[in-house]
Amino acid sequence: MQRESRLAEMELMYVYALRCKAMPCGSGSPFFTLLLEYIDLFHDKFDVLDDLRPYLLLLSSADVIHVRDMFRDRVKQAEIRELEPISLVKADGNYAIGSHLNQTVEQDFDK
Repeated sequence: MQRESRLAEMELMYVYALRCKAMPCGSGSPFFTLLLEYIDLFHDKFDVLDDLRPYLLLLSSADVIHVRDMFRDRVKQAEIRELEPISLVKADGNYAIGSHLNQTVEQDFDK
């Protein structure tokens, strides 16, 4: 229920920002703060990135990078907190798919 409420609030601000070109959407704005709060609350859900994708179009590239880095930081903190192997990051900055699974298999073979 809380997640749907946050999404509805983001949608309302999104529609308003599309109609009102003077509405600030960048760093420090209520819209940006709402995106960051959404990441803080729901970073462990599987479709958070899909939820945020349309709203990122209103942000500058620097703000999108800030949101991306915050999301990656929250995921890394969750992995550490749950004692999961940390996902490997490729040279292009993206996570290697299944890298945490490979580490687990390799660690099992080392035992």
